[in-house]
Amino acid sequence: MSAGPKYEYLWADGHSIKTPLKVSASEYIDFLMAWVENQLNNENLFPCQLGVPFPKNFLNVVKVIFKRLFRVYAHIYHTHFQHIMNLGAEYHLNT
Repeated sequence: MSAGPKYEYLWADGHSIKTPLKVSASEYIDFLMAWVENQLNNENLFPCQLGVPFPKNFLNVVKVIFKRLFRVYAHIYHTHFQHIMNLGAEYHLNT
C-alpha cells in the first residue's frame, strides 16, 4: 500500500508476520483492521474491569494503532481523492 511515491507501507504485526510484507491496499487494510480488533479485545492492553490499571506501554500501543490507521487515510487521500470528489464527499474526508 502506498500514499504516493515517497510513502510505501509494508505490513508486519510482529507476531504472525514478523518480516514486513509488500501487500495491496485492500490486504493491508484487512490485516490492519483484524490487528486493531485484536488489540482492542486484549484485556491486558485495554482492561475492562474497574480498578485494573492500563499497562505501562498503553500510550505506545495506542500511538501505533493511530499511526497505522492514519496510513489508510493517507492512502485514500492520495490515491482516491478524485473519486471522493466525484462523489461529492471531499468535505467528509477533510473534516
